[in-house]
Order: sequence, then structure tokens, then C-alpha cells
Amino acid sequence: MVKNNQMIKLVNMAFASGSETKAAADFTLYKGIAPVHVVGVNPNAAELQELFPNRESIEEPNYLYQKEGEKDGVFVTFYVKVNPESKEAKPYNEDGKFNLISRYTIMLKNEPFMNKDKTKVQVINSYGDTGWVTTEQLKNKELPQYMINNEYITDGMRPAFVGEESLVEFMKVFINIPSTRFYDNNSKSWATKSGPELEKCLAGFTTANIAKILKGDVTPVSSNLRYQPNNQIKVLFGVRTADDNREWQDTCSRLPIRFNDRNYTRVIKEMQNIKDNGGYPSTDFGNAPYPFIKHEIVPTSFGTSTSSEGSVDNEDPFASFG
Repeated sequence: MVKNNQMIKLVNMAFASGSETKAAADFTLYKGIAPVHVVGVNPNAAELQELFPNRESIEEPNYLYQKEGEKDGVFVTFYVKVNPESKEAKPYNEDGKFNLISRYTIMLKNEPFMNKDKTKVQVINSYGDTGWVTTEQLKNKELPQYMINNEYITDGMRPAFVGEESLVEFMKVFINIPSTRFYDNNSKSWATKSGPELEKCLAGFTTANIAKILKGDVTPVSSNLRYQPNNQIKVLFGVRTADDNREWQDTCSRLPIRFNDRNYTRVIKEMQNIKDNGGYPSTDFGNAPYPFIKHEIVPTSFGTSTSSEGSVDNEDPFASFG
């Protein structure tokens, strides 16, 4: 039985003022390949507010990577928006309100990219082409035989930073920069371009610009994207299941796809290789050849959350890099 003084305390309890009720936002999740525009690179809080106007408040994001015992770095985060007029999105844009914005994040570390036993280092040239040389070969400015056979261009060659290859590849695909190699029908073999045709293939960051990016200044990235502001790139979307069983919109940040690509054989092969090596263990990208489809939420046992509310812009953008 409740004593009188306890009754008084209960009676005197009051409710706070509360807040106006609002309908929960409907965050539909998608998987598969779709064309996107880049709508931001490491945007600040004000820029994020423009991308996500329904959010009541957005904290200033921190894109720097700092972990005890490791080299520092930066998360270069492209915000990509699916083209609602594309054939992939049109089936879901009947009311004209289709709006899918997600992240394509590349981690860049302030250290050279080396193999596990530290005997080889990745190098990159002025055209964004990479290769692997031993530390001794790098010191003596020599190339292994396979790079010589492939007519590797040494212009601007230097050690590549961790993540730099992925960043340059994204830029090359988005800006639509051609390859330095072509198939010569006369010799029936691959050859390297030269002269004006080779100049069109320039794609890379100077050491000074990489240093800027690593400190959080992504203007060397955003300024280059402005060369072709209306360009599109295709990305592979997926749905990641977190430890608490909530589902989040995800993208594969290792496979930029050229906008005019229609044959996804390479994507299927590379995606299988990524999965076989333990990549994206909790993300469902759908089935090859990865048609763009709406993700169906499968109900789980009572008490387990399957809500996708806040799926794109509420989650820690770098959780998968922890």
C-alpha cells in the first residue's frame, strides 16, 4: 500500500511542455546500380542543412581521421544524389518526390601504401596509373619487368598514399578522363598514347595538394570536379545491417562505374572479389547484375528494430571504418 506522502508526490508530478508531434520521415532504402550527381564534398553543417532540409539541426561534421597508434588522415566524403529522371529511378518517381542522397566515402591516410611485409610500395604517376615496386627499386628509380612490359609512364611517379588510388579513380571516372592505353588494331596489341592524346589523360594530385587534402582541405578535389559539374557517375547502392539490426543506406566506395557503362561484367567480378576478401560483410547489394530496386524490410522478432528512419543522414558516416 502506498503511503500518504508517496501519494502526494505522485499527485504533484507534472508533464514537461513536450513538443509538436510530427510525422516520421519515410526513408526508403535501395540497392543496385544507379547514376548519380555529386552534390557535395565534405560539406559543412550549413551545406548539409541544404541537402537535408527536414533535419531540425545538424552538428558540424569532422572528416579528419585520428586514431591512437595510427597515422592521421581524412575521410573524403562525396554526397551523391540519384538522378530522379534516370530509367533506374523513374519507377519510384511517380509523384516527382524521389530523393535519394547517400555517401561515397574514401579514407585517405597520411602514409605510403605498402604490402603487408613492407617490402613493396604502390607508386602512382601523373596519369593516375599505379604499380608496385620494391623499396629498393623505388630508391634506385627502377621498374619491375611487368611495368616495363606495360610501358608504364614514370612522369610524376611517386609513392601513393593509402586510399589515393581509389580517390583518383573516382575522379577519373566522374570527369570522364580516358585511359593512357589503347588497343592498336595494326599491331593487334595494347600500346601507350602519346602527344596531345596522352595529355588528355592527365589525372593526379601533386604532393602539395595531397598534403592539403590530408589536413581536411578538399578544394583540390572539389575544384577538379567543377570541370564537369553536370557529369554523372554510377555507383552500387546497398543496405547495411548494423549491430542493433537497424538497416542503413550504404554504397560501395571501391567501384566507381562510368556513366556510359552498360556491361557490368567487370563490376560483378570485382564485387565478388571484394566479398571474398571480407569486404562489406553486413551489406546487401542485391543480386548480380545489380538492378536498382527498392529494399524490402524483412520483419524480425518482437523487440528488434527494423526501422530505416534516419537511414541516410543520421548515422555516423564513418562507422564502417572503425
